[in-house]
Amino acid sequence: MSDLSNSQMLHTLLDDESLLILLFHGVVENENAFGVRNYNKKHISIQKFERSLINLLKNGGTPIDTSQMYGFLNGKLRIKKPFLVTFDDGFKNNLTIAAPILQDLGIPWILYLTEDFVMKNEMSWVDVIDSLVENTDRTNLIYDQIEYSLETVYLKINFLNYIRNKYKNQYFSYSQLINQLKLILKVTKENRVDEIDEKLTFAECCLLKNKYCVELGAHTKTHRVLGNLNADEQYEEIVSSTRFLKEITGCNPINFAYPEGHDKAFNATTLKLLEEFGYQSSPTAMEGINFRHADFFRLNRVMVI
Repeated sequence: MSDLSNSQMLHTLLDDESLLILLFHGVVENENAFGVRNYNKKHISIQKFERSLINLLKNGGTPIDTSQMYGFLNGKLRIKKPFLVTFDDGFKNNLTIAAPILQDLGIPWILYLTEDFVMKNEMSWVDVIDSLVENTDRTNLIYDQIEYSLETVYLKINFLNYIRNKYKNQYFSYSQLINQLKLILKVTKENRVDEIDEKLTFAECCLLKNKYCVELGAHTKTHRVLGNLNADEQYEEIVSSTRFLKEITGCNPINFAYPEGHDKAFNATTLKLLEEFGYQSSPTAMEGINFRHADFFRLNRVMVI
C-alpha cells in the first residue's frame, strides 16, 4: 500500500471536485494482537478507525451515501469534499464495533456482503492460509523449488506474500491449495480467532439495515475472483448473491463490489452480467480517487491501514 492508505493522510485526498471512497474490512480493539494473522491490517484498531473519520470531518469532509455518490459523479450534485465509507465481506465486528461509531459520527456507509461468509460463517482462503502458517511448527520448507525459512513472523509473512501473489490472478481450487498447505505445514486445521474471523449472521445483516440504516451491496456468493471464472461460474456467483441480498432488503440490489478488486478481478463478461442484473456500480480495490464522470464499474478506493 502507498502512503495514501495511511489513516493520518486521508484528509489530503479530500477535494470538492473528486470523491474519496474508503475501503475497510474490520475494526478491532488492538490490530497488533494477532501475530501473523492480520499482518496486512485488514482489521484496524478502534483508535485508528475513529481518528481517521474524525480527521476527515474536521478537515471539511462531507460523508455521503451511494445515491449522493451517483449524483456527484454524474455532475448533478455539488458536494464539499465528499467521501464514502465502504466495508467488504461481512465481519461481525462491523456490527459490534464499527456501526455504533459510524452512527455516533453521523456517517452513512455501505457494506458489501459475501453470501457464504454470512450463511456458512466461512473464512476466506487467505485467512485460512494465514492461520495455517501462523500455527505451523515448521521452521523451514521448500515450495515451488524455493526454500523458505519460517523462523520469524517476518519470514512467515514473506512466504504468505508469495502464495498470495502467485494465486490471486489465476484459476485454482481453494480446497486443494489449503489441503496441500496443511500437508506441507503439518497443520491439521485452521485456528479461528473470533475477533477477526467471525462473520455476521443473516439476522445481524437485517439488524444493520433496519437499526443502523446501513446500505447493503453484493460481493458474490463465495468470494472467488470473477475474472478467473468462466461465464457460467460468474453467473452463479452473481445470481446467488443477488437473491441473497434481496432476501435481506426486499429489493433488487444495485451496488456490487468485486472480490479482491485488482485489475484482473473482473472482465467483459463480469460487466455484461452486472448490467443484466441491474447493478449500477462496482468499486474496485485499486487505489485512487474518483473524478466526475468516472466509470461506475471501475471506481477506485483507498484501503485504510
